[in-house]
Amino acid sequence: MQSTGDEQLSAQTTTSESDTERVKNEVPGSHKLNYVLPSTVASVRDGWQWTCQSGAVVSGLLAAIAAQLLTLFSTPPPNQASPTPQAVQDFLLITCYIAIFFNINATICSFTLIDKLGEIGFKTSANIPSCDPEKQGGQITCTQEGLLQKYNAGRTWRPMLWFWLFNFFVGVLSLIVSIMTFVCIQGSIAMKTTLGLSVFIDTLVLFYFIVSNGFAD
Repeated sequence: MQSTGDEQLSAQTTTSESDTERVKNEVPGSHKLNYVLPSTVASVRDGWQWTCQSGAVVSGLLAAIAAQLLTLFSTPPPNQASPTPQAVQDFLLITCYIAIFFNINATICSFTLIDKLGEIGFKTSANIPSCDPEKQGGQITCTQEGLLQKYNAGRTWRPMLWFWLFNFFVGVLSLIVSIMTFVCIQGSIAMKTTLGLSVFIDTLVLFYFIVSNGFAD
């Protein structure tokens, strides 16, 4: 009888410890160290991380190119047949400055987004969404951005993403405009026509792919 009583007391103690541990795990701010993100969430997160890392490299290179072009455009060539109108020269420099500023801004935004993506696993381990398979959900209807927001990417994730894309595309377009302006000033008619058609067709096709990919079902 004494042995049976000790076993019951031991079982109650074990159950009490398990309940205490379960309560600790549910305390807000505590983290489950063995939590693993669902494969779909991890795939979306990794994809955006690679995109942001590539964008940071591209934006940094474009900012450096724009800085070099600014040095070139600031000094008109001495053998120029006719002087460049001051308004055109100012427009050329303005587009270069815009390219530098927006590409630098896009680089910084990329680093910020990468940092937010890297914190998803840590934050989710303390605040697991109801749709997570661990909570017997496992299904959700939303976009990629909405999925990351559900998994604690933060309310500012979507605005920051659009702000980064805005800076990136404005930086690229302003650099293209500055080069085209310089060609229109210095280039021959054949060069202007060839480059103008090439840029127009390439930009139109690129814009189509971006829009079709961004708004595809």
